[in-house]
Amino acid sequence: MFSNHNFSKEVLKLDCEKETDKICRQMRSILSEQLKRRGIVVGISGGIDSSVTLALAVMALGKERVFAIQMPEKHSAEETLYLSGLVADHFGVERVHEDITDILSSLKFYQRYAETIKQIIPDFTEE
Repeated sequence: MFSNHNFSKEVLKLDCEKETDKICRQMRSILSEQLKRRGIVVGISGGIDSSVTLALAVMALGKERVFAIQMPEKHSAEETLYLSGLVADHFGVERVHEDITDILSSLKFYQRYAETIKQIIPDFTEE
């Protein structure tokens, strides 16, 4: 159950170094003990979430044990490839680029996407 204290400004008082160490220890533990793996693949978009995830993975495992994958699709902005590439290069991790447009098309994602949007915006047309 949540209390008002859970939503106060006190929750923002973090020891960032301590929390980062805790997250890195958890990543190492889960990978080695539960998943029986020595490395990790991180999907990167250039956004803050995937960038932080990549940074934490490198901190926890070292760049040699982290592999990044860029997975744009036809609606992805050009900047995402550029930004995600910068992040991967900054941390020195190996990366690949795999366009997933054909996969999403074969799964009829774009069709379902358009149908869903049309329920809210009847005049919607896919470009």
